[in-house]
Amino acid sequence: MQGQRGVAAVALVAGIAVVAALGAGFFAWQKTGEADRLRAQLAAVRSDLDKARADVKKAGQDVAAAAKESKELKVATERLTAERDAVRTTLGKQWAQAILRSAGNVLFDYLALLAALVASGARPTASLVLLAYVASVVLGMIPITPGGLGFVEAGLAAMLVLAGVPGPAATLATLAYRLVSYWGPILAGPFAYALFQRRAAHWHAAARARETG
Repeated sequence: MQGQRGVAAVALVAGIAVVAALGAGFFAWQKTGEADRLRAQLAAVRSDLDKARADVKKAGQDVAAAAKESKELKVATERLTAERDAVRTTLGKQWAQAILRSAGNVLFDYLALLAALVASGARPTASLVLLAYVASVVLGMIPITPGGLGFVEAGLAAMLVLAGVPGPAATLATLAYRLVSYWGPILAGPFAYALFQRRAAHWHAAARARETG
């Protein structure tokens, strides 16, 4: 009997030990799963923080860029306003005279083309030459070469030929006209600029004298 009781006691202790070992293993497995879940949650939180930090940095860069653009726009607006005021002050009540001189500039430019055609021996129709002249002005606005160099000559000569001017006369008149209207001002520009600077110094001196007086 005592032997059976001893065996039973040993079996009971062994059973308790097995149950305790299984419980400890299950508890350790449960703790390991919770740790993994916690690490995953921490990684997700860290990723969200990194995204939020990147968004804040990008927002700061956008704000800085917007502030820079706003400052540049303000400077450009102030410069345009100053130039407008300068033009208004310079013209004053002489705006009609300025318009008349601008129209006269275009008219004499057109008459120079007509004179070049007549000098080349052609007898063109003035209205058709006017259309060719307008086309040359439009070609001169194409921002590929300075002053439409090359485009104006080719287009104007072709338009004059369509207007009934013989080819050699149209080419000669176009070259003569461009020599006066394009190359002439370029050659005279430095002398005109020097003269303007000389007169501008006197104007500024007179203006300062009026302000101090």
